[in-house]
Amino acid sequence: MRGGSACPFEEKMNTFFGTLADFLSEESFSELSNLRGETRDFSKKSLMGDYSSGNDLVDLKDLVSHYAQQAPDKGAALDEALQQMIVYSKSTMDNCCGLSSYHPYNNKRGYEKKWRSLYDSFDFARNYTEYIDQFAAILLGEPLGDYKEINDVESVESAAQAPDGQDHFSVQLTQEQYPYYASSDLMVFMQAGPDDSDGGYAPVFTTNDVNMLENGQLNASYNGRSLYAVDGNDQSIAGPLTYSVSDDGRILIEADYISNRDTSGQPDAHVMFECRPGALEDRMEVVNQYVYDDNDWSTRMAIDEKMYDEVHFARNFREPVYDGNTMRPFSEWQDKGQTDPYRVALPTEIHFRFLENKDENVKLFVSFEITDTQMYRHSTNLHQIQ
Repeated sequence: MRGGSACPFEEKMNTFFGTLADFLSEESFSELSNLRGETRDFSKKSLMGDYSSGNDLVDLKDLVSHYAQQAPDKGAALDEALQQMIVYSKSTMDNCCGLSSYHPYNNKRGYEKKWRSLYDSFDFARNYTEYIDQFAAILLGEPLGDYKEINDVESVESAAQAPDGQDHFSVQLTQEQYPYYASSDLMVFMQAGPDDSDGGYAPVFTTNDVNMLENGQLNASYNGRSLYAVDGNDQSIAGPLTYSVSDDGRILIEADYISNRDTSGQPDAHVMFECRPGALEDRMEVVNQYVYDDNDWSTRMAIDEKMYDEVHFARNFREPVYDGNTMRPFSEWQDKGQTDPYRVALPTEIHFRFLENKDENVKLFVSFEITDTQMYRHSTNLHQIQ
């Protein structure tokens, strides 16, 4: 392995990641990948549940602390060098020292198109660059796990029977699948009604609170509620809404601010509301609002609602796509076209709240969306909720 010693920090980086590079192989990849997945990450999911616009930046100190179990002494030495490097940090985020670094993971296209060549041009800690190149080669390579066929979802206990009043579901992964398991979401879909001429299904509930047992069985539950936009009087004005869930449990809701005034010259704005559970039951607190700008989510631009006439929340109906007998993830389903969005006239006080689904005529289906350690996504077939 290459690597100079221009400063103690660079020397410790080269020593630590040189050891990791020697340890990395297809057999050890899933272990290291899951450690990378547990590291503080600054990417944002899209409504489709992917990270196609993310930058894959991680907190370097937190990355080292996760990887250090492979080389404790060298990890401790690098951590000490990091502490000496950081003169001041005012970050309020957990597991965040203020010094970030790039590590390929979620946004594989970003690595191929931009980040690989950029990091190769840096004359610093070459062993780190070589390590992430080795990691990315497996990340982008042929699938290590066999997810071509996934077992069907089973209803474990209905809401009427369960003590917690929730529907409980499970799916059993095979021995060729669960060693390469990284994470999964339970998604609930609403089938289009007779008035929705395009048909298809739209996601109305998502949770990453999925538990995997030692035998590879995934378990999750659904409480019968969906997310709605409500006004200042707590009355529903849009929904059920499609949303995604971040790795740390934040709710991510996308919308479009629309200006209908021809003379305003105000461009429409695509935004993401980042929410967390509020003080009141089932209510969400908006903690950040991002604007999609220059192919990424940014907080640099503020939205002045007085410049817009409406907010549109997409009704995202799609038709499932299959490989043989196995359904593809929702992001790869066929778009059913221009389904009218939920339209909210401005000015309106907008909040977000989970409400019970009371329409007995609506048909709901459930699916587990599974991400393996190479960030390939897979899905179980739809299972109707009775």
